[in-house]
Amino acid sequence: MHRPVQWNYAAGAKRKSEFGIHGCPKEKTPGYYQKQKEDGASPATKRKWGVVPNKVMKINYTELGKRIKQVREEREISQEKLAEIAGILIQKVSEIENGKTKMKLQEFMNIADALDTTIDVLLFGK
Repeated sequence: MHRPVQWNYAAGAKRKSEFGIHGCPKEKTPGYYQKQKEDGASPATKRKWGVVPNKVMKINYTELGKRIKQVREEREISQEKLAEIAGILIQKVSEIENGKTKMKLQEFMNIADALDTTIDVLLFGK
């Protein structure tokens, strides 16, 4: 008498097509994961396989604010003028320079443009 197959999802298979005889997962050939990488697996799966680095850049907003202030003073631009050119509030410029607030990417790009410098200089220094 033949027993019905029970799908053993806990054994590592995700779909019925990955199961072999008796509900056990099929053997994965050496090229299986490489093919999955090329076929466009999800970003989380790619990180698990080591394809996409899982790095996040930490920003020190106090240091960033000091650099913005230093460049602004070198260019002899007031906070009011910087705020006007960058399209943000004067209070926001002050808070950014003191490291009390974060800024949106667009605001950061506008500040860099207003100071006629690159984002790299503001993030990492000279």
